[in-house]
Amino acid sequence: MDLPLKVVDEDAAIVSEVTDPVNPNWSNTEVTLGFASVSGYSVLVVAHQGKDSQPEFDDIFTRSIEKVRSKT
Repeated sequence: MDLPLKVVDEDAAIVSEVTDPVNPNWSNTEVTLGFASVSGYSVLVVAHQGKDSQPEFDDIFTRSIEKVRSKT
């Protein structure tokens, strides 16, 4: 997945997987994981969300990285 613009230069990645692509009742449910290495610290954000929640995940992941960056 693409990184949010504010953290595109970080050593980071976001991956996502649909929990059960065969079952239509779960087709909008996915697990998203964001990982970043910031100044020797690891930032990890995990979400169990629907596909429509990607903007919220990106915001939380970005703010988490920025918070660690500002403390180091």
